[in-house]
Amino acid sequence: MLKRIVFKSIQNRKNRILVAIFAVIMGASMVSTLVNIALDLNGKVAKELRAFGANLVLLPDDIRENNGQLISMDEIDKLKDTGRINDVYGYAPYLYSIGKIEEQNVVIVGGQFENIKKISPWWKVEGSWNNDNSDESTIMVGNKVAAKLGYKIGDTVTLNIREETDKKESFTEKTDKTEKIPVDGISSASQSLNGDAAKRWPLNILSEMNQGKYTPKQFKLVGTVSTGGSEDNQVFIKLKEAQLLFGKKAQVNLVQISVLTNKNPIEITASQIEKQIPGTKTRILSQISKAEGNIQDKILFLMVLVTVLTLIGSGLSVMSTMTTTVLERRKEIGMMKAIGAQNKKIAAIFYAEAGAVGLIGGIAGYILGVLMAQIVGKSVFDTFIGFHLAVIPVTLVSTVLLALISSKIPVGQAVNIDPVITLRGE
Repeated sequence: MLKRIVFKSIQNRKNRILVAIFAVIMGASMVSTLVNIALDLNGKVAKELRAFGANLVLLPDDIRENNGQLISMDEIDKLKDTGRINDVYGYAPYLYSIGKIEEQNVVIVGGQFENIKKISPWWKVEGSWNNDNSDESTIMVGNKVAAKLGYKIGDTVTLNIREETDKKESFTEKTDKTEKIPVDGISSASQSLNGDAAKRWPLNILSEMNQGKYTPKQFKLVGTVSTGGSEDNQVFIKLKEAQLLFGKKAQVNLVQISVLTNKNPIEITASQIEKQIPGTKTRILSQISKAEGNIQDKILFLMVLVTVLTLIGSGLSVMSTMTTTVLERRKEIGMMKAIGAQNKKIAAIFYAEAGAVGLIGGIAGYILGVLMAQIVGKSVFDTFIGFHLAVIPVTLVSTVLLALISSKIPVGQAVNIDPVITLRGE
């Protein structure tokens, strides 16, 4: 009997019910879209935020000791062991030294450029990158180096590389505010570096300020680098060539690591790395990590806010429709009461109608939301959003509850109708 009454009511008031269903579809589609995106959000956003660069640095454990300790490339390969170290998105080892170009002091950086491109996509390179697999001696220079020395792409650059000697100076021990150290880029005179600045990387990794002769080596200039940071004042050669020229076979000063933080806190990954690579320590770049966390929190908050506001709008529309329905059916309700219908039976009829509206709107809204999620995922993250079965019950339950809650006031009006007054036509 209840099903028949509800079906007849919906059939006789198609236009008004369709308005309510449409409102529920809007709310359901937003829930479906945002929940689908939210379930993939951390992973997608974490990868997008890797454009900020590395958020973790691996250093020798006794970097502040005057022994020139480096990190072995064999140890660095352990970062590929996903069974023991989780969430490493990419990493780039670096080797530093001091050299001269036309009597100007320069910081020479050896790196693996395919890895650098992955973890530092914000580097702007005019020309081309150094090819890690090429036998040709190529060099990239910071844009400030190129501007100061007048170099253009295709020029031959003679890089004078400091030879190894037994006399070594620990860079990181020189942290007094009055210390003068010519390390950041190119300079013909010493530059001041205070204690705080000396703690920043990669400057503090120039642990061996060797005194001695310089050996010239010619390179072909293939590209200029612009980052807005210290890289603008440095020159870059291939890591293997740097290791050979610096006498540091299969060794590096540090490793910049890009860690995904959507599953585990970065501290967990840092601890795993220290355990798997003995003799090293990690340094979390807190500014980048905090910025990533703040961005993810703000995106999630915005999504929740939009969903709540949409559901409120849908609920008000359902309430308005149900209120109008009650007013239109006053005589029908009065007649049912006159022949002995209980209030709970009358309430059940309207709640059943509301539940049907919520269910139909929820199903249609879920399908629409899945499609919208794919469009958003492709346009924002350049990838499709995963299919999550858990979104189906979440969407349907939320829309049915929305319809029932929104019908509470109209149902209250229906059960309070006085049949005597209604049947009189008052």
